[in-house]
Amino acid sequence: MRQCAWFRLMIPVLLAVVGGGCALLGLREDLRTLGQASLIEGRVGGFAAPSSPVCVLLLKDEGQGEKKRLVAQQIVYPPETFRFLQLPGSYYLLAFEDANQDLVMQAEERVGWYGQPTAIAVTGDGRAVTDLQVELRGADQARLELPQLYAPTVPRIGIETASRYLHAGEVVPLDDPRFARNVGEMGMWEPVKFLEQYGGGVFFLEPFAKDKIPVLFVHGMGGSPQNFKFLIDQLDHDRFQPWLMQYPSGLRLSLSASAMARLLRELHLRHGFERLHIVAHSMGGLVAREAINQLTRQKSNLVATFVTLSSPWQGHPGSRLGVEKSPVVIPCWYDMAPGSPFLKALPQTPLPEGTAYYLFFSHKGESALFAGESSDGTLPLSSMTDLAMQDAARKVLAFSESHAGILTSPEVAQRLNRLLSSPDGTDRSP
Repeated sequence: MRQCAWFRLMIPVLLAVVGGGCALLGLREDLRTLGQASLIEGRVGGFAAPSSPVCVLLLKDEGQGEKKRLVAQQIVYPPETFRFLQLPGSYYLLAFEDANQDLVMQAEERVGWYGQPTAIAVTGDGRAVTDLQVELRGADQARLELPQLYAPTVPRIGIETASRYLHAGEVVPLDDPRFARNVGEMGMWEPVKFLEQYGGGVFFLEPFAKDKIPVLFVHGMGGSPQNFKFLIDQLDHDRFQPWLMQYPSGLRLSLSASAMARLLRELHLRHGFERLHIVAHSMGGLVAREAINQLTRQKSNLVATFVTLSSPWQGHPGSRLGVEKSPVVIPCWYDMAPGSPFLKALPQTPLPEGTAYYLFFSHKGESALFAGESSDGTLPLSSMTDLAMQDAARKVLAFSESHAGILTSPEVAQRLNRLLSSPDGTDRSP
């Protein structure tokens, strides 16, 4: 069994405290790059039907003579706010009301852009560009104002399955190199490099099948979808289709959660699945819960069953040590430090009615970090069994496993299949 990411991440922290810190050089460079990024934020107006989704596309100007390149995309339901986090460059905003919900701009659909259109400059100082307004207009008016948008040589405009950094529904095998252990660790220590080289997103192991219920697996800190190989192998593949969430776990948790929520809404529009199940391990449970919170606030109730495996609802003391002592701080440590604003806010949004929550935790192992407190060798028991989360759960189940061992437990696999296979996501076993 490999060492857990929580233990490994503390080694360079302690080295840095005593004057080392070479292991943090990649992180320092990534944080310098992130510091140059700016938030691009605004709203879409002029929509005909509030119930129709609006596809917002962000295109980057690649220079004279080059075509503008789609670098980010988002689906919103006005008056929701669209948000993009981008590195320095010149960008343009284009949006269309997707009346037939096919994620492609049709000739008769309402369309809009920011400004004349006008370039949005991200200069590298980290300052947000906010209060942008994209006004939709009818197709006839749009043809008069921006006829080149409808030229025969213009490629199809719409939401793509894969943008530069995020993939939605790409079919890949579980042994794909992007899911390797060292890539997961890169996502923790060098999140920007991770996105540049591999990208993140929601991946499929098989083409979408309407007669199978999606089960989305969300890994923890420094992990990857390959951590779930045993549980995926034990899944009933005649009834379920496994989906994989891959993300750079070193980023702030709200950013990863926003990407997850955005991708699920996009996949829902693209494939029309009714509901899905989510199974999340360790810190992935926090990311998934925040994504569900965001979907709830957006009136999107997509999750039938939510299962967390040994998640640190009260954080991890190692994260606080990292924030206080390390010369370079992994961004997610701020959220994982006990008592952080993120952790305090997480349970404040109730899970939606109809979402069955199950709290699984492990309790086999010891760690000198917890001064004799019961743990699974990685997380203290008190963090995994937070009372607010127990109150929200339909059932709380304990397993005599280590923090990583819970992912290869036949008993966990059996329980998981049992509750996912029940008609209403309810485990009726004693």
